[in-house]
Amino acid sequence: MVPFVAPLVVPKLPTLPGKLSLQDRLKINQQVANEDLEKVAKLQSPTTSAVSPGTPTMHQNHPPERTSKTSASAPEASSGSYNGSFVPIASLQQGPFRWDDPSATPVEILMKYSLHKGYSRPEYGYFKLKSGRYQCLVTVNGSSYSTYPDDFVNQFEGQFAAALNAIEAIQRDESRQKYSKCLDSDRDIAHHIYELVLSCPHGMFSKNIPSAFEETHRALLPDHWFAIIDQHSNQLFVLEDGPTGDTIVFAREQPSSSDAGSNTSEARQMAMNQLTLPWEEQYWNLYVTNPVSTVEVWARLVGKEYSDKMDSLITDIEMSMMSEQANAKKDVTAAVGEYYLVSISDCWFRVRVVEINYETNQCQCFFIDIGDNEQIALDQLYRCEPAYLDLPAQAICFTLEGLEDFGENPTAKHILGQRINHRVLIGMILSKRDEYEQTERRDGIGSSSLKVVLYDTSSAEDEVVNPILLQQICKSMPVPELNRKSVNYVSITYVDDQGDVYCQQDGAMNYIQKLITNLTQSDALEDQHRGLYNSKATEQQLYLVQDETDGKWYRAVLEAEESGPFCRMLYVDIGCRKRANVQNIYRLDSLSLGLRSYPPQAIRMRMFELPSCAEPQVLARLRAFLKPAVPAMAKVFSMANAILPLVKLYVHVSDREAGNNILVCVNEAIKIEKELELGSERISLSPRVALVDDDRSLSLNCSGSDTTNVSQSTGTSYSMSSTDGKELASRFDALHVGKDTKAPGGGSPLPSGTKAIAKLAKITLPPVGQVFNVKVTIANNPKFFYVQPYAYLEQLDTLMLELQDFCMTKAQPVRKEQVRQGEAYAAVNNLGHWYRALVVNINPFGPTPIHAYFCDFGQVQQLDAGALRVLPAEFRVLPQQAIKAKLYGVKPLHNDWTISDAMRFKELTADCNFASIVRNIQPDELNPQEQVMELELIDVSTETDVFVHKILVGEGRAVYTAAAHTV
Repeated sequence: MVPFVAPLVVPKLPTLPGKLSLQDRLKINQQVANEDLEKVAKLQSPTTSAVSPGTPTMHQNHPPERTSKTSASAPEASSGSYNGSFVPIASLQQGPFRWDDPSATPVEILMKYSLHKGYSRPEYGYFKLKSGRYQCLVTVNGSSYSTYPDDFVNQFEGQFAAALNAIEAIQRDESRQKYSKCLDSDRDIAHHIYELVLSCPHGMFSKNIPSAFEETHRALLPDHWFAIIDQHSNQLFVLEDGPTGDTIVFAREQPSSSDAGSNTSEARQMAMNQLTLPWEEQYWNLYVTNPVSTVEVWARLVGKEYSDKMDSLITDIEMSMMSEQANAKKDVTAAVGEYYLVSISDCWFRVRVVEINYETNQCQCFFIDIGDNEQIALDQLYRCEPAYLDLPAQAICFTLEGLEDFGENPTAKHILGQRINHRVLIGMILSKRDEYEQTERRDGIGSSSLKVVLYDTSSAEDEVVNPILLQQICKSMPVPELNRKSVNYVSITYVDDQGDVYCQQDGAMNYIQKLITNLTQSDALEDQHRGLYNSKATEQQLYLVQDETDGKWYRAVLEAEESGPFCRMLYVDIGCRKRANVQNIYRLDSLSLGLRSYPPQAIRMRMFELPSCAEPQVLARLRAFLKPAVPAMAKVFSMANAILPLVKLYVHVSDREAGNNILVCVNEAIKIEKELELGSERISLSPRVALVDDDRSLSLNCSGSDTTNVSQSTGTSYSMSSTDGKELASRFDALHVGKDTKAPGGGSPLPSGTKAIAKLAKITLPPVGQVFNVKVTIANNPKFFYVQPYAYLEQLDTLMLELQDFCMTKAQPVRKEQVRQGEAYAAVNNLGHWYRALVVNINPFGPTPIHAYFCDFGQVQQLDAGALRVLPAEFRVLPQQAIKAKLYGVKPLHNDWTISDAMRFKELTADCNFASIVRNIQPDELNPQEQVMELELIDVSTETDVFVHKILVGEGRAVYTAAAHTV
């Protein structure tokens, strides 16, 4: 339904003493045929009075304002309507956009979504199959969503289904891109999920865990999240099959563990027994025991007070266990926080129990003299005598100076193991004693690490180990490429305008994203790092850029400098190019070695056996399938120019019949769709329904008498065939986009089936010299445009509202043989809106044989008989509103108006309200039976009246006629 919008009241403008302003003259000289107004007044229906008393009516009896837009829009799109929709932009922008709009259908929600995002109107295409059924495709912001392989009995159901498919896909994509994946370890993620499930004593359906995790942690679970749950089911979770086939996850009850107060005195003493470090020396002798990463290197001190005492202790333990091993194992009860002995490969180690899993009879142990964690069977624990705990834990944690950014580099551990593990090195300690001991006191013993630079003195020349490690780690980071022999698991990042697809290997960005997160959350991004590099290096230099669209940070290289403070940047991990402000660009060389050194992660691919990817239709479908962050599988079938992989991409799509996801080859799916389209008849590329307001609902009439409402809960009255309609209705309700339970709004009380009994009269034109308030509906050029009388706009709005309801619920179709030239009908245009129309010509041999003139707006379109409905007498009272006009007082500078002149005239006048003075009425040159009004258009919306014909003369587009100088 078309909502009413009240135009702003234009204040009365000052004028010369003793003279009336033009706006005053307009009030006096309103030229309206009284007999026409009396007839229109009888048409007031109960649906019109449904507007609340506080709602302002649309057209008051005051002069028009140029910027006011009326809801009865012309068939063509104009600046006052949303691409041809009846709803004015002002009314659409009231309140925030909601996916769960209770009074909107999927088609309307999609339209509102596009307006909310600033996209162009969704475009619908209909394909009539050989079976007579229809498939539909809708394009939103360059991505096309199809109903394939489903087909429907008519276009309306296909449109409904296509919009629903688009909504489901867009919601998935926006959810996927709203947050980044959680980069915590699997163990940490398991504990996060455990905390969520612990708050639900009756368990949680596994399908609800991702959304609960997203809401709580503002991050997405990794793709293998259920495998994490399954892996930790013995320790943290209990899994049960639910009644609907979904798994119910319960939090496993945890056994009570010993706290510090219940530990033995030996354990409490050991916890306080801190190793005395040689702070008086800057260089320490270190034996590396466990290099976990560049920020966690465990080592022991070498010397009389450290390694010598450790060797003596291990010898004493070994000698004791040769005779007392059996007794040391008796009556051993594991407890968290206690210290024990374990034997691995005939070597004895001191350990501290960190966690116990009684289901598997294993415990997590920390080796206090090595710095390692291992799973140990409970029956492999031996009693540790108090005498063996006098020596403090010997393992000390170090961080390699200059390699902090590589702490989670996947290749660093292997290099560290080869280069420094189980070796004696010299360490230059950079950490200060006060800061280290303060952290130890605050966070506990062993919570801090020491910054160190390692030296290797085993050869003739001493080597500084840290830069050697840095160089080896950087060289070991491979440039990503697809495996040609097996399936590659990837994440889609971008589809360019040529149809090439960019992706990242699964998990490849975890390390980079952590570095970016750590960097941006610190105070490192200071002004001295902002801006471009001064020197032009031979190699591309990396930057860190904050995108202005989503606020996220990306690595990029400079492609070109543009005017002002802007640059065009290539996002090396995504593949796309974007414009960025220099204020949002930071040089990585001095910020992060890790981010600077890691290779670009975007992999470019081309679709195998799909050569037409650059075609707009194929590109739109490709972008719908391959949205950013969509997980996919890529199989390389060939190589283009030996460097560009030609691939087939496989993605999971929802199979509603099976209730799960199925794997689909994107290449084959698009090829099949193209083949079906080639064998089908393309019907239209425009929407079939207009937007509606919250008070009145818009219905669609479909073929077939057996109909069902889409949803009683949505407040809509879409009417569709019962076979497919129920399924679409259930899908729509499942989205929770309709929550209001009010019944659909009532329709027009006008009787249906009334035969046309009266001609549609032409409007009475005002006499020459009178002031005539108008709205310009179609502006071709100054010599030819259409206007509507401003005084009738409110009545026309009412008629249009009632006509939509009537044609979609009660109107009688017109058979082809019943169509008569010159007769008036209700006709649907290519935007799906119903108008009063006159049949001006019939060509029996064309595919659209009927030429219909929309007599209230001035447009002509070619239609078939299926687009016509019988127009009852009640809709024939208001006379035809479109009036042919030409601009008074000017003629083109040359022989005819140029395209530039026409565009300028349209910019000045289309869909705008004017005061005008009727200067002449004359026969139309092309059709002498029709009359053309020569109007002097005057914009009275500002303090100074603006004459359109004077603007054209002032811009050098026109010259005055002789008659204009005499007025």
